[in-house]
Amino acid sequence: MHLHGSVLRPPAQLVLTDRDFGRAYLTDAWATRFLQKMFDEFTVLFVGYSHDDPIMRYLALGLPSKTRRYVLTHLPDDDKWNHLGIVPVPYPAVEHDHSALLAALEEWDRRARMGRLDHQTSMSEIVNAGPPLNPVDEDYVRQRLERADGALEFAQFARSVDWLRWAESVESFQRLFTGGADTEASSVLGNWFGQVYVADPALHGAALQTVQRLVGRPLHSVRSLCESSVS
Repeated sequence: MHLHGSVLRPPAQLVLTDRDFGRAYLTDAWATRFLQKMFDEFTVLFVGYSHDDPIMRYLALGLPSKTRRYVLTHLPDDDKWNHLGIVPVPYPAVEHDHSALLAALEEWDRRARMGRLDHQTSMSEIVNAGPPLNPVDEDYVRQRLERADGALEFAQFARSVDWLRWAESVESFQRLFTGGADTEASSVLGNWFGQVYVADPALHGAALQTVQRLVGRPLHSVRSLCESSVS
């Protein structure tokens, strides 16, 4: 959303001068009203915006704490973000080279357009390569495991003890043992745990160790829990 207009739209819709800015935020105040409603209803990400305009700074300071505002920035340690209530999402920029920002946005767009087959192919390639994962793949798999279809993709390919150990740090898997709110993704991972690890005599010991770590009970007291998960 280009708040101050775009070169592809009529020039009268551009906010370029101080006079334009004053009308948009003070006298006519259409931009102020629009932003207040947008911040109230949506999660907002600032891209290529320093947030140094005085009026926008004061508007940001007057917003309620419930708003969800983020900024892609190469200066994540700048104190102003915390002061304005904005969460910085960092990217590297060396000698004013911001190509990493463009690469991130292009990859985000590619991910947003991925279909079921694309996700299945990506999950297969990542799982077959095995852990440890690079940061990009780590974020991708963790995000997919919050969804039932992503958990099904993971369960289809993950069969090693290494993946079971990795799953111990995943929230949707931990819920099976911590009593957290049940989700479709957690149910899928529960079936995966029971059928792949608990039911296999060769992997049963690894399953017991997982339960011990996540539940905090001695091995002899969690055998029945593992056995019940098979059914």
